[in-house]
Amino acid sequence: MALKKYTYNGVEYCDAKLIDGSFSTVKTASIVGYCQSTLHRGYITKKLLKQHKCLERKCSSFRKIPHSTFWQSQELEQKRKEEVKAKKLLREEKEEAFQNRLNEMKIYASKISHKLFPELTVTNIRKNREEYGYIINYVTDTKNNDYYLYLQLAREMSAKFLCRFILRKAKLPSGHYATKEDIV
Repeated sequence: MALKKYTYNGVEYCDAKLIDGSFSTVKTASIVGYCQSTLHRGYITKKLLKQHKCLERKCSSFRKIPHSTFWQSQELEQKRKEEVKAKKLLREEKEEAFQNRLNEMKIYASKISHKLFPELTVTNIRKNREEYGYIINYVTDTKNNDYYLYLQLAREMSAKFLCRFILRKAKLPSGHYATKEDIV
C-alpha cells in the first residue's frame, strides 16, 4: 500500500490508515511497520507498536519498514546494551580474579609466616592505593612496631607473586599497635 507523502516546514508527512482504524496525517519517520492481520490491517507508528506489543508477542502479521530510522536506532541501542553487558561481565571477572589472587596471597602469607615466624599472624592483605604493590597487615605479641623483624616475609611474598609487599602492623582505634590478644 503506497503512502501519499508531502513536506511541510522541512518535515515529511503522509496520510496513512493506522491499525487503530483511523486515517491520520503522521510524520513519515514515525511509521515503523505494517500489520497484515485481517482484524486491523494498517500502518503502525512507534506509539502503536508499543501499545500493541507486536514485537514482544512476535506477531506473525507484523512487517517492518526497513528504511525507518526507528530500526536503526533499535539496533544501535541493542549493540550498546550488549557492550554494557560485556563490560560488566569483564569487570566482574576481573574483580573475581583479583579476589582469588588476594586469597591465594593470604593463604601463602599465612603458611610462610607460620613456618618462619610463629608469633606473627597475618590479618589481611590489600592493594596499596598510594603505590604499586600490596600491604600485609599483621599482629604479633609485642606492642611496638616490629616490621623490620619480619622483612623476610615480604621478600618471600615478592619472590612468589612478583610484586612489592609492605608490612604494616595493625593498629587499634586508640592508635596503639594491636597484639594477638586484641584481635581475638
